[in-house]
Amino acid sequence: MNTNPKETTGGILTQFAIMQKRLSDQISLREHLKENASAHAISDFLYRSQETYQTSSVSFVADETSVDYQEVLHFFRLLDDKFFGSFIVGRKGNDSRINWTYDHNSIGAFILGKSTELKKVSPNAISYDGGSQSSDDITHTFHLRPNYKLDILLPADFDRQDLSRLYKWLDTIPFD
Repeated sequence: MNTNPKETTGGILTQFAIMQKRLSDQISLREHLKENASAHAISDFLYRSQETYQTSSVSFVADETSVDYQEVLHFFRLLDDKFFGSFIVGRKGNDSRINWTYDHNSIGAFILGKSTELKKVSPNAISYDGGSQSSDDITHTFHLRPNYKLDILLPADFDRQDLSRLYKWLDTIPFD
């Protein structure tokens, strides 16, 4: 037990300052939601997401919410400024992402005003949402008949070995 009154008072003042900052953050973020429908959609997604992640990518959240990539990027940076997570800029093929300081469901609830409590990220949370799928695929269109067009999605590095496998597969399709 701490009997030093200065340390006890300092600890209480520190906790009070943290609570005041969080209240201020909640108010400013709620004001931001009133002016920004994209931020509201992202917060709602964070709150309602069935899966909980330790890290979320900008591309995954943009895909899941249909919010513009740059808007998600801006909102994640805002959350980083408020210490809800640590924003990491994607480099060398990695997605830009945020490592959550708190459980993203509780962050969403906090921002939306449904809760005043921020819970730590569970050790059972999924490490990473996986980002978005690779965009290295190329769509090819083949006009099989005058009134029928066939679209096929192939990897950008499609080679003769892939062609041989595809040909063999096409040869197995039954018809008559």
